[in-house]
Amino acid sequence: MTHWLFNTAHSLTDKNLLLFQPLFTRNSYQCATFCHIPDRSPLSYTVSPFEVGYINIISMTLKRLPPLLYFILCALLLTGCSEGQFEIKDSWIAEAPPNVIAQAGYLTLDNDTNRPMSLVSVASDTFESIQIHQSEHDKATGLVKMIHKKKVDIPSHTTVKFEPGSYHLMLIKPKSTLREGDQVAMKLTFADGTEFNITFAVRRENFTL
Repeated sequence: MTHWLFNTAHSLTDKNLLLFQPLFTRNSYQCATFCHIPDRSPLSYTVSPFEVGYINIISMTLKRLPPLLYFILCALLLTGCSEGQFEIKDSWIAEAPPNVIAQAGYLTLDNDTNRPMSLVSVASDTFESIQIHQSEHDKATGLVKMIHKKKVDIPSHTTVKFEPGSYHLMLIKPKSTLREGDQVAMKLTFADGTEFNITFAVRRENFTL
C-alpha cells in the first residue's frame, strides 16, 4: 500500500516549494523520498495522471526489492534529492590601533545551494556604519584603491571570501576600542530578505584592506 503526504518546505534556500513525499510501506519496512516540485502552489496542487502512473511504478518496483537493497536505494534517493546549505564562517575583525576611524572585517560565504545569493547590507551596534568594499590594484598607478559595492553576489555552489586584498567590510567609526578576543555581533542581510546574526572575533593581525 502506498501512502501520500504533501507538505511545504520553508528553508533558507527553497522558500515555498512543495515537497512531494511518497512514503512506501513494505511489510514493516518504510522509506521516504523527498523531491522538489517547483512552481506549484501548495494550496492548489493536483497530481497529474502521468505523475500518478510514474509514482505507482516506483512503488511497485520498490516493493519487490529485498529489504537491504530497499533501504540502500532509499538512502540514495534521499541523497540525490537533497540540497546543500548556505554557510557563513571564518568571520573576524583585524585589531587596529586606538582612535582609528575604520576597521576591516572578513568572512567566508559558502553557497552550496541551487540558488544564487546576494549580500546587500551589514549592520552592527558597535560601529556607526558598515560598507562593503573591494580592494583593487591599479596597474597604471601601482596603488590599491577601494571600491564601494552595493552588493556581493554569491552564485550557487560557489564560495566568496572576504579577505585582505579583496572584499572586506569597512567598519566605520567604532564606538569602542576593540581588542583581541572581543566578540562583535553583526547582522547580514541578503537580497531575498534572509538575515543572519553573526559573531565576529577580533584578531591581532596585520591591519590591511
